[in-house]
Amino acid sequence: MTKSTFGLGTSVRQMLAGMGENNGALVPRGATPEFINGGQTLLDKLESLQSERDKIIDTLKTQRDTARAAIKAKKAAIAVTRAQLKTWKTESAKIVKRTYRNQKEKWVDFGIAVKFAKSKKKSKQ
Repeated sequence: MTKSTFGLGTSVRQMLAGMGENNGALVPRGATPEFINGGQTLLDKLESLQSERDKIIDTLKTQRDTARAAIKAKKAAIAVTRAQLKTWKTESAKIVKRTYRNQKEKWVDFGIAVKFAKSKKKSKQ
């Protein structure tokens, strides 16, 4: 059965403690001090790697939070600038319309759509 890394570490610690206490009985079967030390070394390496991984994860979370804050600030700046640009466009259109009040065909040069009044003729039925 596959154990989680935490479960494996706990199990290996217990195994190492038991092997240390019963070393005399286990040596004839191959549990030499070098073998036991090898298990401890592997356990230490695993814990060190996990610690390094956790530090990387924490760093990435911090960077993510910083990036999110920067994006939020840029979105707010974009919204403000967009609103200002809309206001500018409205004011510009008013200036053009006042300047060329009688020359609506010129409005097209400024990107202003000309709306013609609809006739109010009643259709005969």
